[in-house]
Amino acid sequence: MKHAPMHDDFSYQAFDALYESHFANRIALPRVRHVNIETHIAEIKNWSWVQVEEVGQSFSDRSIYLVTVGSGNTSLFAWSQMHGDESTATASIFDFLFMLNALPENERKACLDEVTFHFLPMLNPDGAEVNTRYNAQGIDINRDARNLQSPEGRLLHSLLNRFSPDYAFNLHDQSPYYGAGKRGKPAILSFLAPPMDAGRQCPPHRERAMALISHYVNRLTNLIPECMGRYDDTYSPIAFGDYATQSGASCILIESGAHDTSDKRELARRLNVWLLFQTLKWVNNTSTQYSTRAYLNLPQNAEDHMTDLLIKGVKVKAGSKMFSLDMAIDFQRHNTGCIRELGDLGDLAGFITIQASELAYQTGQVFNVVEPFTLSDSVYFSFLLRGVLFFHDPENVMEIQTCLPVLTLSQLNKDNNLPKRHKKQVNFLLCDECTVRYVVLHGRPYSLQESITPLFV
Repeated sequence: MKHAPMHDDFSYQAFDALYESHFANRIALPRVRHVNIETHIAEIKNWSWVQVEEVGQSFSDRSIYLVTVGSGNTSLFAWSQMHGDESTATASIFDFLFMLNALPENERKACLDEVTFHFLPMLNPDGAEVNTRYNAQGIDINRDARNLQSPEGRLLHSLLNRFSPDYAFNLHDQSPYYGAGKRGKPAILSFLAPPMDAGRQCPPHRERAMALISHYVNRLTNLIPECMGRYDDTYSPIAFGDYATQSGASCILIESGAHDTSDKRELARRLNVWLLFQTLKWVNNTSTQYSTRAYLNLPQNAEDHMTDLLIKGVKVKAGSKMFSLDMAIDFQRHNTGCIRELGDLGDLAGFITIQASELAYQTGQVFNVVEPFTLSDSVYFSFLLRGVLFFHDPENVMEIQTCLPVLTLSQLNKDNNLPKRHKKQVNFLLCDECTVRYVVLHGRPYSLQESITPLFV
């Protein structure tokens, strides 16, 4: 019997307790920069069971590191943050290494005896520095597998050829608005076993990737039920996942998504670490009999199926005319919120949903500040209940003691009377016949039932 990581019945609960104690909490999401990982690289260089190598440099001459653990016959290669603004898996890789380091030596050795695991965290440090998808040349590295115009793409290509890995892991973040199919659930994790050609052939090594994803799905079903999706497997000759499959690796794309309106993706981060341990268990215990069914049964990722705030059936008055509509507002990718869509939005699902058929859209009144006063949370609450949403304070005598957004007269748009598609600076009230029930500030909703209570994470 080959060794299994930890022990054969290693549960998520046991993993979760260990994660809480030993995860690499000096890396804070949502953004990870080069300086953040260099702190950890300097530390893990001192661990006797780890090899660290500077394998190349970015276009702007930032170091790119390779971390290798284990010395077994099965070769695994994982790379993260080839898109500089996709940080989740980079944090997960260091979490995984810190957790392994926390294990007793005999348990760690049992995990790694059968494998040689290479990690390339942060392939795109230049993009990470300015929080963009692209490298310093403006190139999407994941679309550079054919022409190799970027130094980062050339490095990844050379390492894939150098290792000829049995398994390759292409680790990304996806938009928070992907749905796991159209069931009203976000895609917290999405998977793909990339094709090797336009015919989407399924040779044994691609089938093995599907089987490993099926293993993941079976282990995740009770943790994130109905929150996993599958990417379309249209072949792309310029994508590195497709190249990895073409070169003979069992390649797996893992995309980390959102589970709520927080953009830190901490649940996906934790689950990525869990999957790395499950990978070791799979490799150490795999047999010739496996199934691809769970992977093939995953629903297709539904792009833009989720929205941050879905307001259903709100009444809107235009002059003497009254009508009802649904509103979809995104604020994870727009700091001030943005109305994505209006009308019948029955095909969309919201991280937050307000049933507003008894509520009316109101732009809010302006309060002219003529003498000094303190705007605390409780005072702000009383103003909002009276329908006041904007403050005009030309003498700057109002003292603000609330952490909530405070709107000025300059933020009252002339066209604010009606909600409009693609409109930013999204601020309004939702009222019934007698009371203001909700306020939306910079696209984010707050309940006004007893106090000002945010509805988002």
